[in-house]
Amino acid sequence: ITPTAQSVTYGDNVTLSGYSYVLDTSGYLSAGDQSSDSVSGSITAASNYSQGSDVGTYYLNYSTGALTSSLGYSFTYANNSTGVSVGQRTISVSLTSTASKTYDGTTSATLSGSNYSISNLYNSEVIGISSTGSVYGDKNVGTGKSISITGMTLTGAKAGNYVLSSTSVSGNI
Repeated sequence: ITPTAQSVTYGDNVTLSGYSYVLDTSGYLSAGDQSSDSVSGSITAASNYSQGSDVGTYYLNYSTGALTSSLGYSFTYANNSTGVSVGQRTISVSLTSTASKTYDGTTSATLSGSNYSISNLYNSEVIGISSTGSVYGDKNVGTGKSISITGMTLTGAKAGNYVLSSTSVSGNI
């Protein structure tokens, strides 16, 4: 009996009680036994993964509980060294706040961290945004101007646990 691998997104929980498993049928004496056996019971796993663990692979091992066979077969419990696979959480960035500049006849824009809003972060983590460029929609003086940011990347200690839904964003500031 081997725990079935589980794939989760960064920040999600893993079910360790009553988890599904793979039954290795090579131990049955005949194909008839395999098809007529009814396995019941519940088993619990242990893992070095906990909610909020970084993106990566974690073990999922048998811990407690038992399964029974209607035909009287006994089981051995195996471990799954790569039983939990944690993938990056997708986040979205939008523009907020006010950006202003002294008129200089160009469309160049300078933004700070307060101009961005990030949604879908796990546990209120702090992630930064850097970009390769930002420009206003035109060079004219006014309010409610559109602005476009390109080449966005994530910064911060937990940045590797996230992926941007888009590396550019546009909006009115």
